[in-house]
Amino acid sequence: MLASGFVVAAFGQQRDTSLSIVNDSMRLDSHSIIPETFVLDGLDTSFYEMDFAGSMLMLKKGHPALPIKVQISFRTFPFDFSKSYRNKDPSIIADKERVYNPFRSSTKSNEESSLIDFGDIEKRGSISRGVAVGNNQNLSVNSSLNLQLSGKLNERFSLVAAIADQNIPIQPDGNTQQLQDFDQVYLQVFDDNNRITAGDFQIVKNDGYFMQFNKRLQGGRVESRFVPIDGDSSKVLKLEASGAVSRGKFARKTIQGIEGNQGPYRLTGAENEPFVVILAGTERVYLDGRLLGRGQENDYVINYNTAELTFTANMPITKDRRIVVEYQYSDRNYARSMIYGAANYSDKRSFVDLAFYTEQDAKNQSLQQDLTDAQKDVLRNAGDNLDQAIASSVDSIGYSENQLLYDRIDTTYYDPALDLEIPANGVLVYSTDPERARYQATFSNVGVGNGNYVFQEQLAFGRVYRWVPPVDGVPQGTHEPVIRLVSPKQRQMITARGQYKINENIVADIEWAGSRNDLNTFSGSDSDDDLGMGTRIKLTGKQPFTENWHALGNVDYEFLHRNFQEIERFRAVEFDRDWNIRDLAIPDNQNVLGAQIGAGYTEDFKALYGIKSFTAGQSFSGIQNSVDINSGLDRLSGSFGASLTQQEGELVKSDYYQHNTLIKIPLWKLQLGYKDVFEENLRLDPES
Repeated sequence: MLASGFVVAAFGQQRDTSLSIVNDSMRLDSHSIIPETFVLDGLDTSFYEMDFAGSMLMLKKGHPALPIKVQISFRTFPFDFSKSYRNKDPSIIADKERVYNPFRSSTKSNEESSLIDFGDIEKRGSISRGVAVGNNQNLSVNSSLNLQLSGKLNERFSLVAAIADQNIPIQPDGNTQQLQDFDQVYLQVFDDNNRITAGDFQIVKNDGYFMQFNKRLQGGRVESRFVPIDGDSSKVLKLEASGAVSRGKFARKTIQGIEGNQGPYRLTGAENEPFVVILAGTERVYLDGRLLGRGQENDYVINYNTAELTFTANMPITKDRRIVVEYQYSDRNYARSMIYGAANYSDKRSFVDLAFYTEQDAKNQSLQQDLTDAQKDVLRNAGDNLDQAIASSVDSIGYSENQLLYDRIDTTYYDPALDLEIPANGVLVYSTDPERARYQATFSNVGVGNGNYVFQEQLAFGRVYRWVPPVDGVPQGTHEPVIRLVSPKQRQMITARGQYKINENIVADIEWAGSRNDLNTFSGSDSDDDLGMGTRIKLTGKQPFTENWHALGNVDYEFLHRNFQEIERFRAVEFDRDWNIRDLAIPDNQNVLGAQIGAGYTEDFKALYGIKSFTAGQSFSGIQNSVDINSGLDRLSGSFGASLTQQEGELVKSDYYQHNTLIKIPLWKLQLGYKDVFEENLRLDPES
């Protein structure tokens, strides 16, 4: 103790000062602090910690709001013990066990040899060079770069990047819960409040009510956060903007399970495209309204390239199972772009959010289809009636022995129903005659009884189709030499949302959304149904009446214009089934008014009774009564949910009752359980 006191007296330098702490960490002096002399008034020791060697004061989580005024007194050493001090460089010390060649001289660069110098940034990857030669190709030299970077650019900004000079379209296997992307190319620069991303990225927006989407994109994204505002750390402003090329298109498919068939179940496009490629990681699979997990050890696996879904043994499939799959798939008919922007502000009692979304096809940049001027005229005249966007696929070309070609003839056929000889002009007949085989055609499946051609045989160059005569004027085939033109589309949405905490127990929430949906940007007609809107108001309350018990209640109202178009599903996954409106086109405005009241015990028990009204003009009106009970108590856990829905109108008339029961009771080292699922859906003729 005497020696320590002597050091303090002989070498210490006294510091007494008043200062304001404005950051989470602050350096107090350029020399190290003597710990026994440090005194701080104005802040409890539980809110900070000291690094005496580096003379750093660091605030802990939960500290009072900044700035904090304090009084500090301490003595310092005449050194900074956080630095290293040495008389000579240790690298000049020779290894005693190393044998040197005295007849050979060598030099060593002071800097590490590297092909690319990134400073303190961690890098990993590969650079390859290759030579290709063959009996049917010239000599070529190939080069590729695959590089990953991570680290700090400076004291403020950090960098994460995956860079490659080639884009390999390889998708991961969908048989694991976590996916590894092979073709992700991006660069991200960020600090605590800002983030800039360029390249491949994904946006998942699930806050709010109307604007919901999950997009894989390629472009740029900027995110910023401003906090505190006016010195108040509870006030936060967030800004976000994205501009990118959309890599996928949203689709939703409802599948009725097949008894004993675990799959595969094939997924198709939003416009019934039979063969699509699913974008990895964008799928959501629901079974009877419950979200499933991907992976061999979980509920399902998926082949993204063939769009096939298979369920594991953990999830047996029967004819009564309801399967709903939502996913993004690759759609390359047009170059598609997306712009998204959002701004929101929050403080202790309120929250305000504005968001804008627009996604459109570039009508003059078609990719998989080369539109002629005549085909563009067909799209302009079709308007929003896409069933009329059909063009002939017959093209007159020169003969080629490596192509499947047809001859075009005029003939007559006998119609037994009419007992007449009827002429038929322009009938296509497969031919290999160089003088007559001059027409190339693509046949589309138009459905049974809608076409005049049927499949005849499969050849090396493609499928051959044969003309069949109509009977009584009704086509007898399934195919026609036509192609269905895909129109360029545009979808936009803007939302405004506000939330206000009236008091400690009551919260009000209101949201408005406007949408614009143009099914054919080539045509200016049929645009009177492009605009729609939706509104939702909700009031939620929780009122304690004892120490552990509290009353619960909420009231909500939703209005949906008949022309409102969602980006992706925003209502509950089984909403349409609960109201018996699945696959029904509702031509009227929709109004949904509901209320719930109940009680809860701490966070372990909750019981609610609800009543809801759903009306849509003359289409239908319905009333739904529901009961929901959830328990997480130690001696009794489980859930019970039941609803009775009654509807009538021009589209539907039904009485629908359902309940789900799950009870678990722990008994010593065992657990007794009971599960019950019951449904009775009585659907009547609306006209009766």
